[in-house]
Amino acid sequence: MQSTRNNIIIRKAIPEDSRILSEICSQTFSDTYSLQNKTSDIDFYIHHNFNPEKISEELSDPETIFYLISDNDLLIA
Repeated sequence: MQSTRNNIIIRKAIPEDSRILSEICSQTFSDTYSLQNKTSDIDFYIHHNFNPEKISEELSDPETIFYLISDNDLLIA
């Protein structure tokens, strides 16, 4: 039996992470709310709130903090 050791790393996101954060936020929002809402409403919200430019703007705000979590170099949250 092969054992895989977890290597969980939690780090503060930086502006260069805006594209991957955009993808994670978009997917999570869609997965969470798509059954209760129209696809057009979900798409509109994602387009206006989770685009890389908007995320980058939020990451530049010292009052806003995002964290990324990886396990063995695989981004999981």
